[in-house]
Amino acid sequence: MTTIYYILGILLLFIEVSYFINPTKKAVETKRFRELYESESARETKEYKRLLLEKGCGSFLVLGWFMTGLFTIQWPVFLIFLILVFGVFAQLGKVTIKLKADWPLAISHWISSLASIITIVFLILNHFHLHIDIVKWFLNLTI
Repeated sequence: MTTIYYILGILLLFIEVSYFINPTKKAVETKRFRELYESESARETKEYKRLLLEKGCGSFLVLGWFMTGLFTIQWPVFLIFLILVFGVFAQLGKVTIKLKADWPLAISHWISSLASIITIVFLILNHFHLHIDIVKWFLNLTI
């Protein structure tokens, strides 16, 4: 069962790589989605529904994968990543989305995608090849 879970992680890695390759497109789409979301009349447009489907499905699949990862033996890595996403990247995104230029938000998305890619690759490699006991490793750091 865990093999299927980490194979799904490999598939989600492609979503993050697409965000990493073209962060400007993601930034522009994020700003456009925000504008459409704030406009009541624009919520019925095809563009809004397309952006909601694209942004929602990809983001929630990746987020859901990381949330369910809290129930695995590698839960400390998942927890640290989720704290990083909600504590740092979400706040950075809130600040950069208010700016007129697209490049600060693109940089924010690029850094977030890079962190996701590194984390997913480490988790998959650790599961299939490295077999590092993360909990034991963290406990040895604190003692």
